[in-house]
Amino acid sequence: MTDMTGQSIGRYQILARLGEGGMAVVYKARDTRLERDVALKLIRLTAFPAEMHSNILARFEREAKSLARLSHPSIVTVFDYGEHDGAPFLALEYCPGGDLKNRLTGQPMDWREAIQLILPIARAMSYSHKQGIIHRDVKPSNVMFTGEGEPKLSDFGIAKMLETDNVATLTGTGVGIGTPGYMAPEQWTGETSPQSDQYGLGVVLYELLTGRKPYEADTPAGILIKQTSQPLPPPRQFTAAIPTAVESAILKALDKDPAERHANMDVFIKVFEGLLQQTPVVETLTTIRDPNKTLAVVPAVVVEERTRTPTPVDLKTPATPLTDTKPINWKMIIIGAAALVVLVGIVWGGWQFSRGSLFVPKPSATPSQTATPRPTDTPVATPTPELGIGSTLTREKDGMVMVYVPADEIIMGSDADDALAECQKFRSDCDRDWFTDEEPPHQVSLDAYYIDVYEVSNAQYQLCVEAGACDPPQETGSFTRDSYYGDSQYNDYPVIFVDWNQAKAYCTWARVTLPTEAQWEKAARGTDGRMYPWGNSFDDTNANFCDSSCPFAANKDYDDGYEDTAPVDAYPGGASIYGAYNLSGNVWEWVNDWYDAYPGNTTSNPYYGTTSRALRGGSWNYGGDKLRSSLRNGGNPDEGGSSLGFRCSRSAASP
Repeated sequence: MTDMTGQSIGRYQILARLGEGGMAVVYKARDTRLERDVALKLIRLTAFPAEMHSNILARFEREAKSLARLSHPSIVTVFDYGEHDGAPFLALEYCPGGDLKNRLTGQPMDWREAIQLILPIARAMSYSHKQGIIHRDVKPSNVMFTGEGEPKLSDFGIAKMLETDNVATLTGTGVGIGTPGYMAPEQWTGETSPQSDQYGLGVVLYELLTGRKPYEADTPAGILIKQTSQPLPPPRQFTAAIPTAVESAILKALDKDPAERHANMDVFIKVFEGLLQQTPVVETLTTIRDPNKTLAVVPAVVVEERTRTPTPVDLKTPATPLTDTKPINWKMIIIGAAALVVLVGIVWGGWQFSRGSLFVPKPSATPSQTATPRPTDTPVATPTPELGIGSTLTREKDGMVMVYVPADEIIMGSDADDALAECQKFRSDCDRDWFTDEEPPHQVSLDAYYIDVYEVSNAQYQLCVEAGACDPPQETGSFTRDSYYGDSQYNDYPVIFVDWNQAKAYCTWARVTLPTEAQWEKAARGTDGRMYPWGNSFDDTNANFCDSSCPFAANKDYDDGYEDTAPVDAYPGGASIYGAYNLSGNVWEWVNDWYDAYPGNTTSNPYYGTTSRALRGGSWNYGGDKLRSSLRNGGNPDEGGSSLGFRCSRSAASP
């Protein structure tokens, strides 16, 4: 395809070529109507026999319209569809951060960093599967990065758009059925399901952790033969620092039998979030919430109904030799045999249509990729990791998990005009004066500290009351529930109707403190100054705030099913980069500072205010305009309310 840089396709002015493959060329282009940059993907119809063009165009248009309806912060948005000289194109969200493939170095990545990187992609896949769309080609080159470094999954459904009834016509480039190194075994015979996407993401995670894919060969046929005839090499064989529990979760995602993988992407997400928090997770097909569950003493558990008894994952279990005790998998043998027949057809089809060699030479391996495997009969001790993002500790008093926040400098606060503009996206009566107490943006430095993963729950607070260290909440109901505190079905909901003094007393009993405003804001915004804990784009599925079920004036039409508070472990998609939940929404959280205007000077470990006590985070009875991480509020320290709760923190230097 001729380079079109400098030309125009309708309203799109081509600025530069970004990349190309066997099936498409991608350009950076300027949408002259909306004045924004886009990625323009032009499909090469010359890659297909002429008799297939009309069928491909019809399917492409149908699938493009379906993809344009996908709306998720971790999915590259489809803006437009069209044709140029008879060939289809898509106008996509432009991601200036490039793709994951270009960031791979062949060296292992820290397991916490790798899991945090793939979790947004897993959430994107969970969302798309619920919309009935399977990606079919999950691989590093389809993971893009925004200018802020947030990962997004691209090319959703492209493989299906380009499918034909003849499998041999597309597999020369791997588009029709996937990319060989990342394909699930069942994809070789055209059998695709959401479990196939899980396998592809598992391969990506495996590659991040080990610097190599699980099966490598010079040809797709070689990969297939290894995949169907050889056991999957344990990741710890290449990177001993991977915890045993993480290895087990990856091996499950990469099981040759789709039925033996994680039940769905929601379970996959729950498992890997639990690993980050060092919380044991037992997996199941059906999520069951135990009404008597107490987060103070029982870790988050999902129960899976399997014919065999699952073994709980325990991060403290030492490494042991891995053995495959499964019975012979006749289904996979049949799939392998059928796939070999398909491969014969692929080679024949590639020759018939003169589409170039199916067998692409593999790049030369680096020393780290060809390291001598460890003997599987020698247990290897997992080194104690250094403190970093993903590190946790668990309090003895109440069982609360706390996440580590490294020392760093951040910019606190925001410009009132910027805050006003964001507010006006939700309501027309915004007043700039509401936001002047966020000014001026100023730099502060913070020592390392820990902060609670969750808001303090009813069950945890009850432990303090029973110990005689805390007064009971000022009321035992909630806004819509006559029975709340002390009712076992709300054990893992946030305690409310506690004033600042009660919150402080609880943290003191637990041998920690209330966080300062600076600690709270850093835990929510990270060091990149993001607007919300999950990023810079608002997502109404990531927080509990005033929705259509709210008894107050509704300002959005998303209904999450909660009439007021939600469980403290709800909305995992809204967690901050450090792993703290519900920093936006659910309940306003008391912090240590008095509430007053910022002094504006650069300070170290700042503490603000002289009047009322500060509150942070918005709540279930406030709208989306109150969820920004820099927004501040204040309250009488002697008064509680149906939307007031808290969490605790502690210095990393504390004994």
